[in-house]
Amino acid sequence: MAAEGGEPEPTRIWIDGREFDVPAGATLLEAFQFLSVREVTAAGFCWKAECCSCEVDIDAGGAVDTVLSCETRVRPGMRVVGMSPTVKHSLRALLRSGVQPVGARGSDD
Repeated sequence: MAAEGGEPEPTRIWIDGREFDVPAGATLLEAFQFLSVREVTAAGFCWKAECCSCEVDIDAGGAVDTVLSCETRVRPGMRVVGMSPTVKHSLRALLRSGVQPVGARGSDD
């Protein structure tokens, strides 16, 4: 479904218990970059599934799957319940902040 202007509707995901709207069709790492541009860009991820520093844990309906965020596309309702130290460090300001409004980008637009 497309929003006004023909852009796809955002996909709602949860990261560390907080709700965020991110671009539909993005990988998780792209979604993290959307939310925290400077920190994710500067983190040195390879973006090619070679370094494995972008590992995250996804709640898969009671089981937890460890995936590479650079290879995994966001899905509505996806819940990121754990992350590598590099991902956690990259998202630290976002996760430390107060309530992040759904649909709002990170503070470094």
